[in-house]
Amino acid sequence: MCNCCARKFLTCTDMSRISEEWRQTMTKIFELLREDQYKKMLESLKYPSKERKTAKFRKELPQKIIESYGLEGSIYQVNKAMKEIPRNDPAVQELLKPFVDKLRNEQEKMQKRKKRKLEDDLEAGGRMLLQNSAAGSNKIQMVADSSGKNKEPGKKRKVEADPKTGGRMLQQNSAAGSEKKQVVLDSLGKNKEPDMSRISEEWRQTMTRIFELLTEDQYKKMLESLKYSSTTRKTAKFRNELPQKIIESYGLEGSIYQVNKAMTEIPRNDPAVQGLLKPFVDKLRNEQEKMQKSKFS
Repeated sequence: MCNCCARKFLTCTDMSRISEEWRQTMTKIFELLREDQYKKMLESLKYPSKERKTAKFRKELPQKIIESYGLEGSIYQVNKAMKEIPRNDPAVQELLKPFVDKLRNEQEKMQKRKKRKLEDDLEAGGRMLLQNSAAGSNKIQMVADSSGKNKEPGKKRKVEADPKTGGRMLQQNSAAGSEKKQVVLDSLGKNKEPDMSRISEEWRQTMTRIFELLTEDQYKKMLESLKYSSTTRKTAKFRNELPQKIIESYGLEGSIYQVNKAMTEIPRNDPAVQGLLKPFVDKLRNEQEKMQKSKFS
């Protein structure tokens, strides 16, 4: 194992494979961006304006980003850029999420490893201090047991006497159990995410139908609720692209929440609008309830 592998949980072969998969994924993501979004991304990644619009630059950009920021750094930077643009819609986020999750998992493993090492170092230092103290004093006689712990002679050793070891064993068993549970859930497909792209497209089409039902002053109120400026917002092109822009800005769940909030404020609580909106609001509420239950389970 090389030095880079020793510092991480992935081998160099794994890193090379993931790096190539990430490079290809970046290419797909960048192809989904409009010209103004692509420009914002380049600004976020601190790339100069010269040559950045050429076909050659666009093709080589994913590899340049990995070379500049490293694998983990490039995932972080691209994720940050997509939030700033914003592109929180499923089309982009479904491509991005597996790599962001992988990055988060690796960071959590690294933190646990550092914490475990720190605890071991403190424990070893405390044991050495006790041994040195016992060696230099005749008042308290200390005897080391088979595990290397110090205890006073004549006292019956209890399991509770070493809460640090017991606690660590409990944590290890708990972690192993939760990992096993996660694998079972995965194999059963219970934690498999729904087809977000399909739902996103259905929601985009539904928003288009809802917006067509609004009068001009209601449409204006909705735009104000969604924090859209007055410039160009009355053009046919803007109206046509608005549903997709809302999903990109707020994400799928966020856009459902924001549009529902806007319809309540206008107000448009009539069946014509609410009949279109309700299935998506109910789906959002069900997902939030599931999330709350999973936190307390």
